[in-house]
Amino acid sequence: MKRTVSAMEFRRNLGEILEGVLYRGDEVRIERHGKLMGVVISPEYHETMKQGREHAMDRLSTLLEENWARNKDLSPEAADELAIEAVRWARRKSTKRKIAS
Repeated sequence: MKRTVSAMEFRRNLGEILEGVLYRGDEVRIERHGKLMGVVISPEYHETMKQGREHAMDRLSTLLEENWARNKDLSPEAADELAIEAVRWARRKSTKRKIAS
């Protein structure tokens, strides 16, 4: 169950909140004056997120290495031109989406 509590309520009910997080998998957002101060999640959810981040970083590293190998002979000028063309392409796509909306 996801819920939001005030910082004061969190202090008063720390034990109950932690039990809910551990045993029910609650996700508790802690706010002070409407500003998010923190989130308490279960150890299992934290581990899942950590593994997901590690997998994403491994995948990104692999993709970067493949890209460097594929473009090792690309001159800086050619790389700049490709980057400029990619920006132009992205801007055209963005403009078309705005017009369609």
